[in-house]
Amino acid sequence: MTLANALAKTPRLVSEVEAALPMAAQFQKCKDVTFNTLAALADLRSLTMFAELSFPEPISRSFRSLADRAGFAPFTPVAA
Repeated sequence: MTLANALAKTPRLVSEVEAALPMAAQFQKCKDVTFNTLAALADLRSLTMFAELSFPEPISRSFRSLADRAGFAPFTPVAA
């Protein structure tokens, strides 16, 4: 896929990712940090670079808490 094609598909892809974000909650609710928690945290951090993407508040709150515990910040968002 070319960059121009990917940029043209941004609205559809953002909708798909936003629809899938609530599934990350299952990995963020455990008291103990597991490999799945870390994997979800890494994926969510990668998604913070997309300015068009909105995290649901429970996911955002949990992500910020875990990121603070891990000692890193989200990426600076960039618009497509």
